[in-house]
Amino acid sequence: MKITKKLLTQKGFRQQIVIGTLLCLYIVLLQVFKIYSPITYFFGVPTPTTGITRAWLMFFRGDLLGALNKHPLFPLAIPYASSLYLYMTKRKCLYFIVAFLFALLYLVVYIYRMINHTIYS
Repeated sequence: MKITKKLLTQKGFRQQIVIGTLLCLYIVLLQVFKIYSPITYFFGVPTPTTGITRAWLMFFRGDLLGALNKHPLFPLAIPYASSLYLYMTKRKCLYFIVAFLFALLYLVVYIYRMINHTIYS
C-alpha cells in the first residue's frame, strides 16, 4: 500500500498517468467521430506525418518500396518518438538536439512532398 501511495504522490508519475489517459481519450474520440487527422480535418492541410501509419502497414505486408512511397521517413518514427520521450523525461540537451534534428528532417521532407504533390500518393 505504501509503495502505491508513494508512486501516486510523485509528480512525474501523476503527469505520465494524465498524459496517458488524455492520449487514450483522444484516440477513442477520433475513432468515434471518424477523424483520422484533426489538423487535416479542420484545416484541410495534411500533416508532416501523413502516411506513416499506411507506410508501416505496407512494410509489415512486405512492400518496402510501397511503404517508402507512402512516407520516406517512416522508419525514423520510432527513434523520433523515443528521442522526444527521453527529452521529456530526462531533460538532457542531447535528446533535445536529436529530436530537433528529426523534426527538421520531417519538415524538409514535408515541404518537398507538398511542392511535388506526392503527400497523398
